[in-house]
Amino acid sequence: MAVTQFMKRYSQPTVWLLAAAFLVAGGAIHAQQPSDASPSVDVSETHFRDAPEFRATFPGMGSRTDNWPEGAPIQEEGSVGYCQICADSECEADFFVGADYLFVRPHFSEAVAFAQGTLGASSFDVVGRDLDFGYDSSLRAFAGYRFGNGDGELRFTFWHLSGETSADAANPGAGQFIVDPFGNVVGTAIVLDPNSALFGTPIVGGEAIHTEARVDANICDLDFAVPWVAHNPNWTFLTSIGIRVADIDQFYESVIVDGAGDFFSGGDFSVDFIGVGPRVGLESRRYFGDNRRLSLFAKAHGALLVGDYDVRFSQTTTAPPFQASQTSTAARTIPVTETELGATCRIGDSFNLSTGWLFQAWYDMGTSGGKFGGFFSGADDANIMSFDGLFVRGEFGF
Repeated sequence: MAVTQFMKRYSQPTVWLLAAAFLVAGGAIHAQQPSDASPSVDVSETHFRDAPEFRATFPGMGSRTDNWPEGAPIQEEGSVGYCQICADSECEADFFVGADYLFVRPHFSEAVAFAQGTLGASSFDVVGRDLDFGYDSSLRAFAGYRFGNGDGELRFTFWHLSGETSADAANPGAGQFIVDPFGNVVGTAIVLDPNSALFGTPIVGGEAIHTEARVDANICDLDFAVPWVAHNPNWTFLTSIGIRVADIDQFYESVIVDGAGDFFSGGDFSVDFIGVGPRVGLESRRYFGDNRRLSLFAKAHGALLVGDYDVRFSQTTTAPPFQASQTSTAARTIPVTETELGATCRIGDSFNLSTGWLFQAWYDMGTSGGKFGGFFSGADDANIMSFDGLFVRGEFGF
């Protein structure tokens, strides 16, 4: 059985997760120092002397009342921004909605469209031609409810991530050939494997090859998030726990035609994974400006999904006439890691505008493997499907 290895592009999301962790760690260290942006006030000289409290207002998270750390800087009552001092211990709850425009591209640990070989008098060289995915537009939308008094939020998010690409080649020269992951040939190839019954036999193929690949990911997240405050009011942190449901579809196809443009040989390969599992996350945010309308943030999330991994494979040739197919289903556990780095600007009292870069990796979803007719073997050093790209987010509370 020939199993295709249509996806080869190794992603290293761990590097970016370390960058996010570095920002979080830096915030924790910096949070131990008083902020120069906020005036120091002796709490004992205010009307909070008997029961000192503070109200922490998070853009996108409501407010939270808690004991004010001794010696920490606070803002005057009535000031606008992240840390408001007010005597009222109540905070209204609200709903929120938002959407992201995503401009992302997928990567795969094995993304070889076909292999191109050259057979010389004393040499044999083969080069893999990768499928080069570009950036495509996608959507992420969310809605939720923030509980009063800064007690957290419940958020539902829907993602759609997608990508597609193609590669073509034709008319290889003398001593050259092209082979797809199923072993179908363009040009003329000589079997070099001494263990093959066709050893030394020329294999005559078609005239041109067209390959294409695509991926569609539909993801639903339901998260409950709770904020907590560092001693420095310019920093906030957010922890979350929830559940993820994902439907991932991958597809690869190669078509080889003869000199007249008619079908000569080809094959296709598809994967469908539907899984569900827990999801956890951490966010660090640093505010700037007197009103704290600007902020930088780093987010990191991880999930572990369990579900059915369905694979289908088929191959067809016309000379000689032959058709084969195979399907299989297995239970698979898929780890997922993701991170975001970006900035937010609060516009008015109800709207936040954010932008940044996201990275996401799905382990054991790289769809590697394949024989390429025994002429080419991929250097499979990972099995990862990943995405990276730009996001622009708008969020409205009401």
